[in-house]
Amino acid sequence: MRYLQTLNWVLFAAGLTMAVLMGVVSLILLIYREEAADIGSNVPRVLITFAVFFVFALVSGLSSWSLQRRHGLMWTGQGALAAAIFGLFFYFRNL
Repeated sequence: MRYLQTLNWVLFAAGLTMAVLMGVVSLILLIYREEAADIGSNVPRVLITFAVFFVFALVSGLSSWSLQRRHGLMWTGQGALAAAIFGLFFYFRNL
């Protein structure tokens, strides 16, 4: 269980880091959208990517918390985390 808990926290940290980075990139793109026409076309894709990473960080954080607290839904959280990993994979595969 300790290895699974460590893996969950690592996935949470990676997802949260990417969500914060994509949030900063989104803000920068929104600020400088008028300066370059080619940048403005990427804003919706970057916002969707930010939302995907935010949801992934939320799911991985909740599954990590439920595993640490030995909550009754800890295996449901692990299943949700596995589904989120597959969803993340398929999202980036279809870009």
